[in-house]
Amino acid sequence: MSWSSGLAQRDSLDTHLIVSALKTVPKFKITLLELAQRVVTKGKVDMKKASFYREELDEAISEAIAYGKSTREAVQCLRTLVRRRSP
Repeated sequence: MSWSSGLAQRDSLDTHLIVSALKTVPKFKITLLELAQRVVTKGKVDMKKASFYREELDEAISEAIAYGKSTREAVQCLRTLVRRRSP
């Protein structure tokens, strides 16, 4: 096996692993957006509604922050893989 065909096999394997891993990522429902729709009336935050949903909003904000962090990490990993393959 030549050096270049070995690289092609490795790249194909890496791509397959990346695609397989991405397929296992569950869909994520961003609850914060739904809650925001509930507490906004005529383009303004209804403070009574926001107060009513406070605990849910706090939890949804934490979830969104964690999701954002995980997404940034995944993007960084993919960028690293792309850079490794660039000539």
